Amino acid sequence: MLNLKLQGKDKILPTLLSDVSAFEAKLALFSDQLLEKDLTHFQVLNSQVTQLHDPAVFLPEPYTEYLSEVSREFSSRFSDMKPLTSILSVVENPFFVDVKTASVTAEKFGVNKSTFQEEFLELQHNNVLKAKHQEVNSEAFWMCYILNETHPAIVTCAKKVLTCFGSTYACESAFSSMGTIKTKHRTCLSDRHLNDCLRAAKTRYQPHVKKMVKAMQTQSSH
Repeated sequence: MLNLKLQGKDKILPTLLSDVSAFEAKLALFSDQLLEKDLTHFQVLNSQVTQLHDPAVFLPEPYTEYLSEVSREFSSRFSDMKPLTSILSVVENPFFVDVKTASVTAEKFGVNKSTFQEEFLELQHNNVLKAKHQEVNSEAFWMCYILNETHPAIVTCAKKVLTCFGSTYACESAFSSMGTIKTKHRTCLSDRHLNDCLRAAKTRYQPHVKKMVKAMQTQSSH
């Protein structure tokens, strides 16, 4: 389901918009097939229609109108994201994007157009980075292999795209954890203790407990 695909951590903007675009394409397909009375994707409706004494009396127009309304609503809500398609493509796959198209959009991120174009062409002709892009995901590629010292303009754009909505999930997740931590039995937690509990709850760090225990000095008995 689209709703579930748009939730959770590590969801980057290009992936989210790809899911939305795919859903819009599905709506168009469903509408076209309904007009032809092809109910391939509507199993429940298909079972109801087959039970009619005359399936020809089935009118698909009310259903197609509803799908069209949903499609229009999606187009309206995500219209401000459409102009960013080229720069999102740069983040997803910089080796198959036209430099002129990408650089025009890059100006909206406050970077110099000429600098962006030069850095982008250097990136596209770097075979080592091209091979590395096929091995790792987008986040790792931009954060670990594209240096800010050598590609400051393009890295600026990539970071702004990759960090979109990340803080929203972090805030929602932190509030959820805080609600679990501050129960009626622990209402007297100080801000410092609450901060420590939240850090422990949200960290990705996995301690090596056995190694830590071995490193501790045993206390001799008296």
